[in-house]
Amino acid sequence: MSVVFSGCYDDDDPAAPNTNPGDVAGQVSSNHGHTVIITAAQIAAENAVTLTLTSGNGHTHSVALTEAQVISIAAGGTESATSSSSSGHTHLATFN
Repeated sequence: MSVVFSGCYDDDDPAAPNTNPGDVAGQVSSNHGHTVIITAAQIAAENAVTLTLTSGNGHTHSVALTEAQVISIAAGGTESATSSSSSGHTHLATFN
């Protein structure tokens, strides 16, 4: 799984996405409306995963997390990844 987001605006979006029990919402840097969640099922599977940041300002990003990062998140660790570039920018997604 990879998660990386950087750049659109300077202020982080304080609104957290709705999650189900066991899901982990990522914090998106320089946010302007994106959300990203790794589901409980994805965490339990302990495999690499690619996640999609929800649409923000009319575009999306993807972020990939490695198997090691997913296992770390499952154990309560903090992991970060940079998103794909879209509309000329990226974001850093952090899961903890």
